[in-house]
Amino acid sequence: MWIEVLCSIPALLAAGYLGIKLCCPWLLLDISYVIKVVPKVARLRKLIANKHFMIEHFEDTVKSSPDRAFLVYEDQRFTYKEANTLASKVARTMLSLGLKMGDTISLVQYNTPEFIWMYLGCMKIGVRISLINTNLHGKALLHCLNVSETNIIVTGSDTELISAVDEVLCDLPDAVVYVIGCPSNQLPSRFVSLQGKIDAADSDDIDPALRSGHSASDPVVYIFTSGTTGLPKAATVTNQRMMSSSVISGIFGIAADDIIFVTLPLYHSNALIVGVCCAICQGSTVALVKKFSRTNFWKDVRRHKATVFTYIGEMCRFLLTNDKSDQDKNHCVRMAKRKILKKQKHLV
Repeated sequence: MWIEVLCSIPALLAAGYLGIKLCCPWLLLDISYVIKVVPKVARLRKLIANKHFMIEHFEDTVKSSPDRAFLVYEDQRFTYKEANTLASKVARTMLSLGLKMGDTISLVQYNTPEFIWMYLGCMKIGVRISLINTNLHGKALLHCLNVSETNIIVTGSDTELISAVDEVLCDLPDAVVYVIGCPSNQLPSRFVSLQGKIDAADSDDIDPALRSGHSASDPVVYIFTSGTTGLPKAATVTNQRMMSSSVISGIFGIAADDIIFVTLPLYHSNALIVGVCCAICQGSTVALVKKFSRTNFWKDVRRHKATVFTYIGEMCRFLLTNDKSDQDKNHCVRMAKRKILKKQKHLV
């Protein structure tokens, strides 16, 4: 009798497996997903309870792997140590302007290394950043700068960015605009070059006590909607929300030797959180380009030897319009990622 029972077990298991595959084809995947996610969420909650946020993740890698590549941009390569030095210079410059934890600046900047240094530098001292869409002009740009509730605007040295901000300054009588990478004598009135201050700033590590009062619910950045149904609306990204990228990077299996190609604008969450923050959480490398280019996309992927890239649905449609080439399969990409924060919201 026992032999018959034992012999029937494999058959019952096989029948159960087939039944699940036929009636609930996604059940096994869901179970696998839960098994993978639960430990990572538990670790995330522990980190958050210990006030270990994104900037702490970054500084941990600076200590453990200072010479690992953090950012590749055009022909420039920055290690984690070099990035930390530049971010510390930005932080001290912000302090010299009178900014402190809880204050906010507006950032109008393309995808450049300076954007990353500003992001990291402000996190080091608990200063929040309102990320402004670089395509905005006139009324929409003025609206975003007004709702940011700050008189400090930082912009890139690109002529089009300076011109767009200059157009609305007459409606911002108390605003001061600081420009990265451009001497003051080439700027309109009320624009001040910030590059000299940053270059001359002390590069020593910033005392974490300057941000010791920050909490999981404190905003890190404000990200605006595209404004397709009226004026853009600001969404708050808190420390806890930013740290969701540690779950995302764990689910996808991002590793320290991955190179994440970021071609989408950093003022949106896909590039900043799913791209840059996921890289920080795993100690990976970010390969950054200024703007998305359909024709140069795969050339840049091959050039930087990217293994992962971030995307939105429309981007893939554009890429499929490229002419076929014998180089189409010549790349190292193993994964493409898009934003899944909404699916993770209930977990964190």
